This record gives sequence, C-alpha cells and structure tokens, in this order.
Amino acid sequence: MSPRRPVDDPPRWVSALLVLLALVLGYAYGWVASAIPSPSDPDVFWVANLAAPFVVLPFVVAAWVGCRRASGLPGAVSLGALTGAGMVAGFYGLHRVGRDPSADPGQVETLAGAYARWLSTFVLGRPGGIPWLTIGVVCGCAAGVLAWLWTRRGARWAGLLAVSPLLLEPLARMALGARGIPLAGGYPRLPGNLTIWALEAVVGTLAVWLVVRVPTADRQVGRQRIRG
Repeated sequence: MSPRRPVDDPPRWVSALLVLLALVLGYAYGWVASAIPSPSDPDVFWVANLAAPFVVLPFVVAAWVGCRRASGLPGAVSLGALTGAGMVAGFYGLHRVGRDPSADPGQVETLAGAYARWLSTFVLGRPGGIPWLTIGVVCGCAAGVLAWLWTRRGARWAGLLAVSPLLLEPLARMALGARGIPLAGGYPRLPGNLTIWALEAVVGTLAVWLVVRVPTADRQVGRQRIRG
C-alpha cells in the first residue's frame, strides 16, 4: 500500500501548474514592462524602471496561492523566487537572446553560447553587468517568506512590509531625486514623473488597506475557534 499524501500537500500536477503560473505571470510582467516605449528625455522617468513591483508581485503570487493551497514555507519561497526570476527574464528578453553585437563579425556564436552569455551577465554580473536575475530571485524568496508569514501565520506586519515599497519608492524618488541625490538615476519633479509616482503611491495605499482588511487563513481559524 502506497503512503497517503498529506491533506495539505497538493497533487503533483497542481504543484507543476502553480510553478508554471508563477513563471508565466512574472515573465508576462517583465515582457510588457520592457515593451513600454522609453522616453528620449533623460529627465523623464520610464515607468518600466519602477522597482517596487519586483517585490510586490512575487508576494502577491505566493500569498494568493497560499490562501487557496495550504503550501508550506518552501512552496511559498519557491513561488516567490520563480516569479521574481520570470520578471527579470521577461524584462531582459530571454526569448530574444541572440548574437553579441560587440562580437567579432568573423566569430560564430552558437545559440547555447548566447544563452550562456546571457546567464553569465544576469546571474553573475559578468562581464560588466549587474546580476539582476540573482537579485530578482533573492527578492522573490524574501517576498515568499513574507507571504507565508502573512497568510499562514497571520503576521500582518509581514504583509505591510511586503507592500511598503509601493509607498517608500515614490516618497524616496520625490524627496531625494528632487534634490539631485542619485536614486536610480535621480529624476526631477516634472509633472509626468510626479503623476507616475503618485499613482504608485495610490496603489500602495490600496495594498496596505487590503493587507489590513483581507482575512488570512490563520485569522479565519482564530475566528472559528472564538465562535466555537
């Protein structure tokens, strides 16, 4: 007789589907964001450069799944990491990897070599790059931990911490960027820039309200015990 699967352990096909969903959602966001035309004026903020979504979206995916599936901490961390990795891969066009434009015209680069170069750049930051894929995975893991604490342990502070970048980023950009202090480039208080940051702050305010108001699984169990 085969051992019984724990009640809280979803079937393997469900786990595989959730993994695929996290990757697709993350990749779709990165792809769409990179497709937004970048402004020609260096003082105009490019909306695709918003940093907060790279923490908040992995948190949302891990929390949304956690509310519907009693996934443990490893599952939440994995979903967050996969979402973060997908966002970076979509933003930097993993599907468009091709020949290195700076390579010797007489030197043939294979497809495998092109992908190895892409991974070296975004995982290790070499040559001369920033390891954004590694950063995305780390941020996704942290977001997954916060999602698990919020949904499965009822830690409201974890949810508030996860969505706080939506409020902290616009405040920091308006306060520091206006004074010429470099902050992801440092942008002046142009009307268009202020509009983008204000909208981000509005979304952040709504996210804070949802974290406070939406009942998590842990709180629902507590209420049922009190009623019982």
